[in-house]
Amino acid sequence: MLENFLSNVISNYKKINKLYPFFNKLYPIGIAEFNTISIYEYNEITNRYEYAKKVTMKKNFSDRTAASFPVQEFKYKACCILGKEIVKSKINMIYVFHEFVHCYQYENYEMLIKKELNIDKMMWDIYYNFDYSNKYFIKYYLKSVLLLEQNMVNDSILMKQELFEKLNLNDIKYITFYEWKEGYARYYENTIRKDFGIKENHYYNYPNLDSTIFYEYGSLYFNAIYKKIEKNLYEVYKNLSHHYLQPKV
Repeated sequence: MLENFLSNVISNYKKINKLYPFFNKLYPIGIAEFNTISIYEYNEITNRYEYAKKVTMKKNFSDRTAASFPVQEFKYKACCILGKEIVKSKINMIYVFHEFVHCYQYENYEMLIKKELNIDKMMWDIYYNFDYSNKYFIKYYLKSVLLLEQNMVNDSILMKQELFEKLNLNDIKYITFYEWKEGYARYYENTIRKDFGIKENHYYNYPNLDSTIFYEYGSLYFNAIYKKIEKNLYEVYKNLSHHYLQPKV
């Protein structure tokens, strides 16, 4: 089952790697079970994912995990991490490509953008205590998403500017970084879904908002403006952030 899933990733990668800039290689894939990750690395000679290493982590992973991060015990290589339930269905290879976008982000622009935001901690975005119950956030951010759904980009930007006047700078950094990181990955996830005839993913948790709302805002924003900007992740970030952060950072 795992071998078939990994083979499916390789075959579909070959269909899309010429279309998207970050699919220039197959990243390592780790299969997580409890607190261990079995890492498989692509071998160009055999054209297969082959077992490379098992590492033990300080946390347990769920069977539905789909994540990516640099694995310290694997020379800090960016890896796609999947729970054992994910690999049971071929359609879930979509999550692999979403996580491959994050691997590409980490290797190319994430550290530069964090430096510009004066973020000096590796997992700052994971552990930052953002208040999703803030009444201004709920009011203005939801409206900004709804406006983007109607392709009213300028109105959405203005709505978010109103919100940012009521938030502190760290909150603004957190939102902007998440929109760039997760929004860009979801944007390409949905692009690939369309190419493969799979239903698009527009999920976000409502009414109890969480970080998934940033996935949706970011993907809608990039979908609206992508043709107007350079196809470069740093330019994407600049386009997203200049409305809010450039005068302050």
